[in-house]
Amino acid sequence: MFYYSMKKHDVVIIGAGIAGLSLSRSLEKEGIDFVTLEKRMEVGTYGPRIINLETLEKLSLPKENLIKAIRKINFYSPGGLIISKSDKSTRGYVVNLREIEMHLYNSIKEKNKIKLKQNVVDFDLEQHTVKLSNGQDIGFKVLIFATGVLGVKFRNKLRISHPKNVFVMRLK
Repeated sequence: MFYYSMKKHDVVIIGAGIAGLSLSRSLEKEGIDFVTLEKRMEVGTYGPRIINLETLEKLSLPKENLIKAIRKINFYSPGGLIISKSDKSTRGYVVNLREIEMHLYNSIKEKNKIKLKQNVVDFDLEQHTVKLSNGQDIGFKVLIFATGVLGVKFRNKLRISHPKNVFVMRLK
């Protein structure tokens, strides 16, 4: 007779972008059992991003990761009005997203906790499980969606119309 043994973790994080990797690093430092599931084949999304000074400090980014200081901010209204804020103070920086994600990934000691090519296709909040595209189930005590704006299938299941409508959503 075969008995299926499901892997269980205190925390399951879906997504290994900035939020997922940053949380992974924090959980590792605290000694909390976690696994981070990422559908991509590698860590590191390409493209520039803008981060503010507070985020820069929290991520402990090396100075060589900073591309350009932001000193002017333009706000555009739907009616065509432009409001500009400009001064000599730096408001944030343009950075390469891949470099940020690689910096976070490299700061995690237990790389085996970051599972690449693991596409989560469903979750069950009653059973405390996520289902992967390979058929494997993983159990959790806490489930965290760090999927950004691309996590549409999860938002739909949770009846969240748009990510701007949720900062933090606590279930049960």
